[in-house]
Amino acid sequence: MRSCTKRKTRSAARQRDRCSTLKNRDFLMNIADAVEALFKANDGLKGRNFKDFTAALKQRGIIAFRDKFTARYLRQLGFEAKTIFDVGVNRGTPELYQTFLDRKIVLVEPLGHHIDAIKKKWPKVDFDAHIIAAGKEDAQIEVPLTPITGHFSLKSRAGLHLDASNAVPVKVRRLDELTQEYGYDGPYGLKIDIEGHEYDCLLGCSSIMDKVEFVIAECQIKKIFVGVRPISATIALMAEYGFEIYDVLNARAYAPNQLDFLFLKRDDERFVFNAEKSKKRIEMLREAEKNKKARGSTTDA
Repeated sequence: MRSCTKRKTRSAARQRDRCSTLKNRDFLMNIADAVEALFKANDGLKGRNFKDFTAALKQRGIIAFRDKFTARYLRQLGFEAKTIFDVGVNRGTPELYQTFLDRKIVLVEPLGHHIDAIKKKWPKVDFDAHIIAAGKEDAQIEVPLTPITGHFSLKSRAGLHLDASNAVPVKVRRLDELTQEYGYDGPYGLKIDIEGHEYDCLLGCSSIMDKVEFVIAECQIKKIFVGVRPISATIALMAEYGFEIYDVLNARAYAPNQLDFLFLKRDDERFVFNAEKSKKRIEMLREAEKNKKARGSTTDA
């Protein structure tokens, strides 16, 4: 009976893998079709832009989004923060280092396996490194390592049994107290990617939030970790601090496990709707549509 159950389980798993493979193949074929259509329409991609490509994809049932967690996008926002905290470093955050090459970047990571490699790769960046975890209160705890390479969380992963004998000692500190102790200059920028622990980390920033210019936080949408507060709690806490969501840096066309939110202070001038800029954009779009119709008429003739 047990053997029969195992065979059924393996068969179901193979069927799921097959369906997933077919979906991925169809997805890639649709992208290939869209690219081919653009080449045929204009003898290559010369003169084509992202909108042309996304329009071609949309006709094939695919919605494309820009990945905004890039140095190019962050530079456009013109942040003036003097000290950038990279909380949850793992293998590094190149987007931050490329954007803020001339600022102080504080690495906060409880394991610190990759700190030396990061410093070696970015020799011109002014790094400080603290082998600690960021939390709502200072503490000394032991946390089991996960079998997932490079992943570490103060929260337990749902459905994953961890061996307590594999635990490592971790020092937890409030970021605001760390900032005061080392005299880091504001304004500050925060990037937080700590596997479900973002709410507690933000609680530990309370006394410096008035000097924080922006926060990039990976927030849990699905219940990946046990005991994690819902995304609404994190948004509410940021609202108490005077921050609102300005952008989603990694938008997805499907239901995501996590999303990277960019928070800015609600009185930030970037929230002000620029009517003049919008008007110019509409005029440009109308002109482009007019030229497109004119080219079509010439071709028909």
